[in-house]
Amino acid sequence: MLDPLSRAIQFPSYAVLTKSDRPALIVVASFGATAAGLGAIDVQHFGRPVGSPDTKSAPSAIEVLVQVLKQRGLVDCRIGIELRAPASDRAADLGARLPLARLDDCSVLLRYIRAVKTADEIRLMRECAEASQQAAVTALALARPGRDMLDISTAYRVEVARYDAELDHFAWGVSDGGIAMQVSSALKETDLCYVDFGCRRRGYFSDAGLTLAMREPRADALAAIDNLVRSLDAGSAALQAGRPASACQVEMTRALHTGSASEHCSASGHGLGVQVRDLPFVAPRTTERLRDQCVDLPADLPLEAGMVINLEASVFVAGEYSANVERSYVVRQHGAELLVSAPPAVLMPGAQGRTP
Repeated sequence: MLDPLSRAIQFPSYAVLTKSDRPALIVVASFGATAAGLGAIDVQHFGRPVGSPDTKSAPSAIEVLVQVLKQRGLVDCRIGIELRAPASDRAADLGARLPLARLDDCSVLLRYIRAVKTADEIRLMRECAEASQQAAVTALALARPGRDMLDISTAYRVEVARYDAELDHFAWGVSDGGIAMQVSSALKETDLCYVDFGCRRRGYFSDAGLTLAMREPRADALAAIDNLVRSLDAGSAALQAGRPASACQVEMTRALHTGSASEHCSASGHGLGVQVRDLPFVAPRTTERLRDQCVDLPADLPLEAGMVINLEASVFVAGEYSANVERSYVVRQHGAELLVSAPPAVLMPGAQGRTP
């Protein structure tokens, strides 16, 4: 077996993006079939396929990368490289092979570019979110007093697989006020639980959450959940192109502080896409910067149309209950829209979910 680091060293892959040429993807020949069908991408292989009778020396990944760059006339220009371990050693090798090129770290720039999604990306993310939501509703329908939480988490894993997706997380709020991923504990008839779930499908992540109620919640708990919903409503109204991401957090927090159990509530958010937590971050105002050798940006990024933002508000009252409301939104030029139709904020098995 290979650990992730050694696998990255032995089977590196590269993507080459330029202003005018079509993208190039450089992958190991043994896994080349995975890239089959990418008609708009120039797929190049390095190494030899498994079982190949050819005994000649096969080009390495870095040799194929240099060849692609030379074919595109990129031997004496500025080249941005995503520098993450163990890529730094390979970047030094590339620099030695292209002595006239200037190699700059563009890790932040790439994350910034990825923050704004294309229409096709939004479609893929919507499909992923729909699969995750349907899987969660199906799995949580199994909840009964005495049922092990782990059984429900496993059911979610099985259900997302039916949609050609894979588990990213399925988290529960537990009685001591914490959050657990793989918890084996029997549900009680009085439980009111935070639930947070997400999956990965075709390279994109989903992230959502709701509250599981084993019976009709108490009035004070329902008031707190209503408060969480109002927080998300206020935050989503602030998701407007040109406004800083922190403006959304300010509005979410302001809404929380006017409602029930506010001292136990929190609100935050983050970008969503090929990473489950990505730019921009919905957090308090900050003067910190996001820097690499290509860009110098405010950490409190201005929102742009096409960004997909996940907002979450939760409450934990240790020993009593926990609750969660988490939804994803697409930023448009003059506002935001839900990525998918929102599920009930409170889901009660055997009864129709309640949407405060």
